[in-house]
Amino acid sequence: MNTRTRTAVLLCLYLVLAGAFAILATQHIRAEKAKRVHAAVARPNPTETMASLSKPVEIMVPAVGIDVPVQPGVYNETKKTWNISNTAAYFATVTAFPNTVSGTTLIYAHNSTDLFGPTSRVEAGDTATVVTESGDTYTYTYRGEDNVSPTDTEIFESSHSGSPQLILLTCSGSWNQTRRLLHFELLNPAL
Repeated sequence: MNTRTRTAVLLCLYLVLAGAFAILATQHIRAEKAKRVHAAVARPNPTETMASLSKPVEIMVPAVGIDVPVQPGVYNETKKTWNISNTAAYFATVTAFPNTVSGTTLIYAHNSTDLFGPTSRVEAGDTATVVTESGDTYTYTYRGEDNVSPTDTEIFESSHSGSPQLILLTCSGSWNQTRRLLHFELLNPAL
């Protein structure tokens, strides 16, 4: 690949990632409001309170060889971007912390071999495990995926309601022009 082509591909990739992070940014305020509403109405189980939850620090999908660190994914209001790197996955802090009560935990990463590239091989029955800062583990089973536009922000509108689930987000398509959302359901949630 010549330098000009490589530059064009990298520029396209950067623009696609910037679009994905712009989507996350548009839902930042709504998600914060949803957090406040959720905190007011949540009914935690006796062994787990929302106050005891902690952020994810590791994501594993053993069937496809994923085992990567997770860092907080925060939105930079000045730059209008979400943080991302080539060495870690990120927990979108506007979504729910992993728990057995309710809500969607969203973790995103680049579509590279060292990060979420292998998610294209996830199959029915595969599991994903999230380890939190406090050492708690949450195991989820794969239930399907969607490919959406970078401007689709629906997942942030209800991220603090519904049964506990995990969504892994990465780029997809020939030029990474779409976003692949892999949906996982919590195994044996507390009742």
